Amino acid sequence: MRWARRRHPDKGPGWIKKKYFTLTGRKWVFSCKSKQQKGKYKIHELLKPSEAKLYRYIKIKGKANPFNPEYREYFQMRRLLSNTVAI
Repeated sequence: MRWARRRHPDKGPGWIKKKYFTLTGRKWVFSCKSKQQKGKYKIHELLKPSEAKLYRYIKIKGKANPFNPEYREYFQMRRLLSNTVAI
């Protein structure tokens, strides 16, 4: 809100709220509108960091070497698992 007040010093809080925020549930969320096909608008809301999904990565075994034929099966399994969980 502070940024919007600096950007539009002559506008009131109601105008700023109408232009930059949407009501989601009972909370005001920073958002913007983009025009889609056929004249419809889509609203894009800014996510909080706590709402972002976390992706956990599995560490490689310390002794594993991709050039060692002994670990070929291990790296093939890792490749298969990483392809199933796409970001």
